[in-house]
Amino acid sequence: MLTTSNNKSSDSVSWGYLTAFIFLLLSYILTFYSSEEVLNQQRRVNHTTVVISSLDGLLSQLKDAESALRGYLLVNDKTFVDEYKKSQLRVDSTLSKLRSLTQDNSAQQLCLDTLQLLIKEKVNVMLSGLNIYKYSKPSLTDSLKSLGAHSKSIMVDIKAMTAKLQVEEKNQMVVRSKQMTTFSNFIKVINIASLVIAIVLAFYSISTFNRENKAKHEAD
Repeated sequence: MLTTSNNKSSDSVSWGYLTAFIFLLLSYILTFYSSEEVLNQQRRVNHTTVVISSLDGLLSQLKDAESALRGYLLVNDKTFVDEYKKSQLRVDSTLSKLRSLTQDNSAQQLCLDTLQLLIKEKVNVMLSGLNIYKYSKPSLTDSLKSLGAHSKSIMVDIKAMTAKLQVEEKNQMVVRSKQMTTFSNFIKVINIASLVIAIVLAFYSISTFNRENKAKHEAD
Protein backbone atom coordinates (compact mmCIF):
# COMPACT_ATOMS: atom_id res chain seq x y z
CA MET A 1 0.00 0.00 0.00
CA LEU A 2 2.92 2.31 0.80
CA THR A 3 4.38 1.56 -2.62
CA THR A 4 1.11 2.54 -4.27
CA SER A 5 0.99 5.78 -2.28
CA ASN A 6 4.60 6.57 -3.20
CA ASN A 7 3.88 5.88 -6.85
CA LYS A 8 0.86 8.19 -6.77
CA SER A 9 2.93 10.91 -5.12
CA SER A 10 5.68 10.50 -7.66
CA ASP A 11 3.21 10.50 -10.53
CA SER A 12 1.49 13.65 -9.26
CA VAL A 13 4.81 15.48 -8.95
CA SER A 14 5.94 14.24 -12.36
CA TRP A 15 2.69 15.32 -14.03
CA GLY A 16 2.91 18.68 -12.33
CA TYR A 17 6.40 19.35 -13.62
CA LEU A 18 5.53 17.95 -17.04
CA THR A 19 2.50 20.23 -17.29
CA ALA A 20 4.61 23.20 -16.21
CA PHE A 21 7.20 22.30 -18.85
CA ILE A 22 4.51 22.05 -21.57
CA PHE A 23 3.06 25.43 -20.61
CA LEU A 24 6.51 27.01 -20.60
CA LEU A 25 7.27 25.45 -23.99
CA LEU A 26 4.02 26.78 -25.44
CA SER A 27 4.80 30.14 -23.89
CA TYR A 28 8.21 30.16 -25.57
CA ILE A 29 6.71 29.26 -28.96
CA LEU A 30 4.04 31.96 -28.71
CA THR A 31 6.58 34.51 -27.48
CA PHE A 32 8.94 33.64 -30.34
CA TYR A 33 6.12 33.98 -32.89
CA SER A 34 4.95 37.29 -31.42
CA SER A 35 8.51 38.63 -31.28
CA GLU A 36 8.97 37.81 -34.96
CA GLU A 37 5.73 39.64 -35.75
CA VAL A 38 6.90 42.65 -33.76
CA LEU A 39 10.16 42.68 -35.76
CA ASN A 40 8.23 42.35 -39.03
CA GLN A 41 5.96 45.24 -38.13
CA GLN A 42 8.98 47.29 -37.05
CA ARG A 43 10.61 46.64 -40.43
CA ARG A 44 7.40 47.72 -42.16
CA VAL A 45 7.21 50.89 -40.07
CA ASN A 46 10.84 51.66 -40.97
CA HIS A 47 10.03 50.90 -44.61
CA THR A 48 7.15 53.40 -44.51
CA THR A 49 9.43 56.01 -42.93
CA VAL A 50 11.92 55.55 -45.78
CA VAL A 51 9.16 56.00 -48.39
CA ILE A 52 7.92 59.21 -46.75
CA SER A 53 11.48 60.52 -46.46
CA SER A 54 12.20 59.64 -50.11
CA LEU A 55 9.10 61.56 -51.22
CA ASP A 56 10.32 64.60 -49.27
CA GLY A 57 13.71 64.16 -50.92
CA LEU A 58 12.09 64.00 -54.35
CA LEU A 59 10.40 67.37 -53.84
CA SER A 60 13.63 68.85 -52.55
CA GLN A 61 15.54 67.59 -55.60
CA LEU A 62 12.95 69.07 -57.97
CA LYS A 63 13.23 72.41 -56.16
CA ASP A 64 17.02 72.19 -56.47
CA ALA A 65 16.63 71.67 -60.22
CA GLU A 66 14.30 74.67 -60.41
CA SER A 67 16.66 76.81 -58.38
CA ALA A 68 19.62 75.84 -60.56
CA LEU A 69 17.69 76.66 -63.72
CA ARG A 70 16.52 79.95 -62.26
CA GLY A 71 20.09 80.78 -61.29
CA TYR A 72 21.25 80.16 -64.84
CA LEU A 73 18.50 82.40 -66.24
CA LEU A 74 19.46 85.17 -63.83
CA VAL A 75 23.25 85.22 -64.10
CA ASN A 76 23.93 83.13 -67.22
CA ASP A 77 26.42 80.95 -65.33
CA LYS A 78 26.81 77.48 -66.88
CA THR A 79 27.73 75.94 -63.51
CA PHE A 80 24.02 76.20 -62.70
CA VAL A 81 23.28 74.04 -65.74
CA ASP A 82 25.60 71.36 -64.36
CA GLU A 83 23.83 71.55 -61.01
CA TYR A 84 20.48 71.29 -62.80
CA LYS A 85 21.59 68.09 -64.57
CA LYS A 86 22.84 66.60 -61.30
CA SER A 87 19.51 67.36 -59.65
CA GLN A 88 17.74 65.63 -62.53
CA LEU A 89 19.83 62.51 -62.04
CA ARG A 90 18.96 62.52 -58.33
CA VAL A 91 15.26 62.84 -59.19
CA ASP A 92 15.46 59.82 -61.51
CA SER A 93 17.31 57.83 -58.87
CA THR A 94 14.75 58.66 -56.18
CA LEU A 95 11.86 57.72 -58.47
CA SER A 96 13.47 54.33 -59.12
CA LYS A 97 13.94 53.87 -55.39
CA LEU A 98 10.28 54.68 -54.72
CA ARG A 99 9.24 52.22 -57.42
CA SER A 100 11.21 49.51 -55.68
CA LEU A 101 9.96 50.40 -52.19
CA THR A 102 6.28 50.35 -53.19
CA GLN A 103 6.36 47.43 -55.61
CA ASP A 104 4.00 45.41 -53.37
CA ASN A 105 1.38 48.20 -53.34
CA SER A 106 -0.51 48.52 -56.63
CA ALA A 107 -2.35 51.69 -55.54
CA GLN A 108 0.92 53.42 -54.72
CA GLN A 109 2.41 52.25 -58.01
CA LEU A 110 -0.48 53.89 -59.90
CA CYS A 111 0.08 57.13 -57.99
CA LEU A 112 3.76 56.93 -58.87
CA ASP A 113 2.80 56.53 -62.53
CA THR A 114 0.91 59.81 -62.34
CA LEU A 115 3.71 61.46 -60.38
CA GLN A 116 6.31 60.32 -62.89
CA LEU A 117 4.27 61.73 -65.78
CA LEU A 118 3.96 65.07 -63.98
CA ILE A 119 7.69 65.16 -63.30
CA LYS A 120 8.42 64.27 -66.92
CA GLU A 121 6.15 67.11 -68.04
CA LYS A 122 7.86 69.52 -65.67
CA VAL A 123 11.29 68.47 -66.91
CA ASN A 124 10.21 69.03 -70.51
CA VAL A 125 8.91 72.48 -69.60
CA MET A 126 12.18 73.36 -67.87
CA LEU A 127 14.19 72.10 -70.85
CA SER A 128 12.00 74.13 -73.20
CA GLY A 129 12.61 77.20 -71.06
CA LEU A 130 16.34 76.56 -71.15
CA ASN A 131 16.33 76.28 -74.95
CA ILE A 132 14.22 79.42 -75.36
CA TYR A 133 16.61 81.34 -73.14
CA LYS A 134 19.62 80.21 -75.17
CA TYR A 135 18.13 81.72 -78.32
CA SER A 136 16.47 84.79 -76.80
CA LYS A 137 18.89 85.94 -74.09
CA PRO A 138 19.22 88.29 -72.42
CA SER A 139 15.56 89.29 -72.93
CA LEU A 140 12.73 87.45 -71.14
CA THR A 141 10.24 86.43 -73.83
CA ASP A 142 6.51 85.92 -73.41
CA SER A 143 7.02 82.23 -74.19
CA LEU A 144 9.44 81.92 -71.30
CA LYS A 145 7.02 83.65 -68.97
CA SER A 146 4.22 81.32 -70.08
CA LEU A 147 6.41 78.27 -69.50
CA GLY A 148 7.26 79.56 -66.03
CA ALA A 149 3.58 79.80 -65.12
CA HIS A 150 2.93 76.33 -66.51
CA SER A 151 5.90 74.92 -64.60
CA LYS A 152 4.55 76.41 -61.38
CA SER A 153 1.14 74.84 -62.03
CA ILE A 154 2.72 71.42 -62.61
CA MET A 155 4.70 71.77 -59.37
CA VAL A 156 1.44 72.31 -57.49
CA ASP A 157 0.11 69.04 -58.94
CA ILE A 158 3.35 67.25 -58.08
CA LYS A 159 3.12 68.42 -54.47
CA ALA A 160 -0.50 67.28 -54.27
CA MET A 161 0.34 63.83 -55.61
CA THR A 162 3.34 63.54 -53.30
CA ALA A 163 1.16 64.50 -50.35
CA LYS A 164 -1.37 61.83 -51.37
CA LEU A 165 1.36 59.19 -51.43
CA GLN A 166 2.62 60.30 -48.03
CA VAL A 167 -0.87 60.24 -46.49
CA GLU A 168 -1.31 56.65 -47.65
CA GLU A 169 2.07 55.68 -46.20
CA LYS A 170 1.28 57.44 -42.91
CA ASN A 171 -2.04 55.57 -42.68
CA GLN A 172 -0.17 52.31 -43.17
CA MET A 173 2.31 53.36 -40.51
CA VAL A 174 -0.52 53.91 -38.01
CA VAL A 175 -1.93 50.45 -38.73
CA ARG A 176 1.48 48.79 -38.47
CA SER A 177 2.32 50.64 -35.26
CA LYS A 178 -0.95 49.46 -33.70
CA GLN A 179 -0.23 45.88 -34.76
CA MET A 180 3.25 46.15 -33.29
CA THR A 181 1.79 47.41 -30.00
CA THR A 182 -0.78 44.59 -29.98
CA PHE A 183 1.87 41.90 -30.40
CA SER A 184 4.09 43.55 -27.78
CA ASN A 185 1.22 43.52 -25.28
CA PHE A 186 0.46 39.91 -26.22
CA ILE A 187 4.04 38.94 -25.37
CA LYS A 188 3.69 40.57 -21.96
CA VAL A 189 0.43 38.71 -21.29
CA ILE A 190 1.97 35.40 -22.34
CA ASN A 191 5.02 35.90 -20.12
CA ILE A 192 2.93 36.86 -17.09
CA ALA A 193 0.44 34.02 -17.65
CA SER A 194 3.17 31.41 -18.13
CA LEU A 195 4.96 32.61 -15.00
CA VAL A 196 1.77 32.41 -12.92
CA ILE A 197 0.92 28.96 -14.28
CA ALA A 198 4.44 27.71 -13.66
CA ILE A 199 4.38 28.98 -10.06
CA VAL A 200 0.93 27.45 -9.41
CA LEU A 201 1.96 24.09 -10.84
CA ALA A 202 5.22 24.15 -8.93
CA PHE A 203 3.36 24.82 -5.65
CA TYR A 204 0.87 22.12 -6.56
CA SER A 205 3.65 19.60 -7.16
CA ILE A 206 5.44 20.53 -3.93
CA SER A 207 2.19 20.46 -1.95
CA THR A 208 1.26 17.06 -3.37
CA PHE A 209 4.70 15.69 -2.63
CA ASN A 210 4.65 17.00 0.98
CA ARG A 211 1.14 15.71 1.57
CA GLU A 212 1.97 12.25 0.28
CA ASN A 213 5.28 12.24 2.14
CA LYS A 214 3.50 13.18 5.36
CA ALA A 215 0.98 10.39 4.82
CA LYS A 216 3.86 7.97 4.29
CA HIS A 217 5.51 8.96 7.57
CA GLU A 218 2.23 8.66 9.41
CA ALA A 219 1.73 5.21 7.91
CA ASP A 220 5.25 4.23 9.00
